[in-house]
Amino acid sequence: MTGDMTAQDSLRLYGRTTELADVAALLERLRSGPGGALVVAGDPGLGRSALLEHAMRGFGAGAALLVRAEPGERHLPSSGLRSLLASHAQVLGPAPRSPDGPPEPGELLDALGSRRGSGGPLLVCVDDADLWDAGSRAALGFAARRAGRLRGVGLLLTVAGRRVDSPEFAGVPAVRLRPLDDGAAGELLDELTGGSCPSAVREELLHEAAGNPALLTALADRLTASQLSGVAPLPRPLADGGVLMRVAGGRLAELAPDAGTLLLLVAAAQELAPEGPGADAALVLRAARARRSRCGRTCRRT
Repeated sequence: MTGDMTAQDSLRLYGRTTELADVAALLERLRSGPGGALVVAGDPGLGRSALLEHAMRGFGAGAALLVRAEPGERHLPSSGLRSLLASHAQVLGPAPRSPDGPPEPGELLDALGSRRGSGGPLLVCVDDADLWDAGSRAALGFAARRAGRLRGVGLLLTVAGRRVDSPEFAGVPAVRLRPLDDGAAGELLDELTGGSCPSAVREELLHEAAGNPALLTALADRLTASQLSGVAPLPRPLADGGVLMRVAGGRLAELAPDAGTLLLLVAAAQELAPEGPGADAALVLRAARARRSRCGRTCRRT
């Protein structure tokens, strides 16, 4: 399982009035009869999974199913589609064809249309749909674009921000999560801390989180009561490796080795002073070139 699920999920969703309204409109559409689909896109920590959970809890008109991507299976043909169909066969009905071969684009659409459930609408939620294998993503996008043909069937998907424009999901209505504004982030921080932070600590936490609710939650959870109250100094760096892994660790596993190494070098070169200039780009690039050169010599010797 992966996604941006955090302790924030048990909290109120701050600053998401427009996004919540879009999800509510989809759920109301299913209650009235026509099907539909919506893609929720955003960077790690902005609340994609929390919005999905909110929709699941608020959908009382029929069955609500949740499937999460398994990144380790993304290179297995049809793994995402098989997981959905196998896990929820009692509601979706059997696949209209053998699951042993690669999925046809319309397989999921046919399964949704011929589902056994007759007790009301069906909401199918797929978290981190962009982490499905290519064939399953294509089948999911195909079904989402045609969900309006299926009475009472809705698809609610989450994807990383950059993937909402990918060909698989082109043409599906989408909502993009943005960082929280200062007011919403401040309200979330007040809930996390009971409003007890002095202004200096509060400003630094809000600045470091930059409107990312999961990052703000992880930062607040990391600090001791003395640090939150301003009695003890804040740790440096404020967002350490543990905090960043909590917020975006699932997505880091997707990176190619060279990209992961580059991020590690940037982190190592980061200036720790709060008002410092950050990582020196020239220094990072020299280190990356030196590492590649050493790796090349080692590879040639072996």
